[in-house]
Amino acid sequence: MYMNSILGSSALCTFIPPLCVWSFGMSQKTSAVLMIILGFCTTIGELLLGVFVDVFHFSSKKVFMFSLFLVTITSAMMPFCNHFILMACVTSIFGFAIGLGVSLRLVLTTDVAGLEASTKAFSILSVFCGIGYFASPPTFGLIFDVTKSFVMVFYLGGACAFTSLILMILICFRGACKKRLQK
Repeated sequence: MYMNSILGSSALCTFIPPLCVWSFGMSQKTSAVLMIILGFCTTIGELLLGVFVDVFHFSSKKVFMFSLFLVTITSAMMPFCNHFILMACVTSIFGFAIGLGVSLRLVLTTDVAGLEASTKAFSILSVFCGIGYFASPPTFGLIFDVTKSFVMVFYLGGACAFTSLILMILICFRGACKKRLQK
């Protein structure tokens, strides 16, 4: 589930500058500013996650599902944001959502696998995340080479996030059913 969302989000981060320069005619400096905005908003998302979960006691699973929803929506919007202001807004929301999701990896692994199995589960998750970070840019690059369209790249990234969202909903549903059966 988490690897699936990494496939989408890491590739989309890689393809934002070429989308802006090649498709929208923005300068390289403008696309660099968008990457700065992305990094800044990712950091803000990571910081606010601690506030949401620790201070306001939001459910980590619900925050993760919300971040996947935002990644899905923003990735579908990016190919149509042909002005800097539009792209900056969508990129900032995308970065915020990535910041929320990335920081929850350990917490969600412990929630799903249990405290006893969390070390084994986290090491396996780390291997698959590494595979996702390694494989997604060339895979999405191949998709761009075949289709000659950034729209397909961003739609596929959104589809990866959406698939992760569906899997997370199913995991939460399974956990709720287990709790009901135990009572």
